[in-house]
Formats: sequence, C-alpha cells, structure tokens
Amino acid sequence: VNGGEFEINLQNGISRAPVAWLRLAQRGFARDTSRVPTEDDASAQQRADDDTNRQEKLHVTKDFSAYDDIDLVKYVAFAPQSSLAWQRAFTEFDRRYNRFIGTVVYRKCNQLGYSRGHSYLEDFIQDVYKKLLQNDREGLKRFNGEHKNQLLRYLQTTSFRIVLNKHYRDEIAPTHSPSGGLQSLDQIMENLSDGSEMDLKAVLPDPHGMDDTKKSEILDELKHCLDSTQKNNKHKERNILIFMLHLFAGFSADEVASRFDMDVSSKRISNLVTDMKKMVVRCLQKRL
Repeated sequence: VNGGEFEINLQNGISRAPVAWLRLAQRGFARDTSRVPTEDDASAQQRADDDTNRQEKLHVTKDFSAYDDIDLVKYVAFAPQSSLAWQRAFTEFDRRYNRFIGTVVYRKCNQLGYSRGHSYLEDFIQDVYKKLLQNDREGLKRFNGEHKNQLLRYLQTTSFRIVLNKHYRDEIAPTHSPSGGLQSLDQIMENLSDGSEMDLKAVLPDPHGMDDTKKSEILDELKHCLDSTQKNNKHKERNILIFMLHLFAGFSADEVASRFDMDVSSKRISNLVTDMKKMVVRCLQKRL
C-alpha cells in the first residue's frame, strides 16, 4: 500500500487503483461485470468506510467505567461480540464482578463443607462467565432487572448453581450412590413410584436379571427424558439438579431446601419433583 493505492501482481505487470475501488469490487461489482466503478462510487464508498471507522473508534474509546451497572450489562449482552468495544466492555464487567463472584463461590463452598471446591475458585469464576455468555449470551439477555442489587442477586444465583452442580458430581453422587455415581435401577424405580398409573415400575421391565448394558441404556433414556422435558424451562438446570438430588442421591424435599439453598420452599420442591416424575414417565413410555 502506497499513498492510498494498492498494487496487484498480474501476469501482465502491475495494476494500481484506489483502495476504495478494491472494496467496491469485493462488495458488489463482482455481481455486475458489465458495470465499471466510477470515481463517484469510490468516493461514496470511501465516505461510508470512513464513517464506519469513526463509529468503531468512538465505541472503542468509550469509557465503560462510567457506565452504570445495568447499562454495562445490557451492552455486554447485546453489542456485537466481535467488536473491540465489546471486549473493552467485558473487561470492565470482569473488573467489577470478578471479586464478587469469587467471594460468593468461596462462601458457598464453606457453607456446603466443600473444602475441595476452594482449589477450583478460578475455574468456578470462568464457568460463571461461560454460563452467562453461552448460547449467544442467553444468560445475560435473560436478566431484566433495573437495579444493581438485582444484578448481584442474579450473579449470586448463577454462581450457586455452578458450585452445587460441581459439588454434586464430586462428593454427593459418589458417596450417596453406588456403581459410578448412580443408585441401583431398583432404587431409582422406587423413587419414581407414587402408587399411581404414572408409576415407573409399570413402564420399565423388571431390573432383576437385567445385565449392566441394558441398565445403562435405561438410565441413559431416563436422563434424556429429564433433559428434554425441561429444555424450554428457564429454571432447567435448577430443576434437574433438584430432581437428581432426590432421585439419585435420595434427599428429601426438606433436605434439598435447607442444605442446598435452592431459594425454593420445600413444598415447591415436593410439587416440582412430583410434576417432573409424571413428565419423565410419559417420555419413557414413548421411548421404551
């Protein structure tokens, strides 16, 4: 590039043209080979490019530290994620909330007696960010609060869920459930039985004499149904965790509510588990 022009090596020598012309050729003129770009076209495109560059520069140089918390979250949630401005905005988001999330995680580990979780502190913080940004920032876009305290509560709840899931996988499932972190199929069937026509025992074959491969297949189907019946629920992860604590680890509704701080009453947990049982059994009836 020299003096606003570019050089292209061709078989017949060197060709020179304004940079704007090259952009025009790339963006549209290739679709109309009968039309030759004019100087007016090049000037108009150059002005458009200059305007785009000015807008980008304006956003890049924005002082995101001056944004209030809600406006910052909205920018991170909806601005083009590939822009330099978005990267600066997220850096500010991290600066403000990294320590808060870390403190929440640390205290939750202490509350659960999950001392092993302290060594995962930085991983937990990154997992919170991943949760907020996954699926085109669905976690942030879902937040509709108007005050900082609402935002902090939202971040706290998200952090809790991640710690609880890790705690369940690391310590609860292995100690409460034999055979690879799962209760026996007999016990799972018992937990899903309520004496009604939706009893899982009426759906599944008798597990006695069933080989491990078949049992594993049934458990995979059960997990699939659990996931698919909650796929459109905004509390999907919370509900599945509650159900697993009951189904796989054998905790009562009162124990789930008090020990794991789900921010849901024991009565609501009991009703939720009952409803989910029915949905899972219906799903299994169709698949088995």
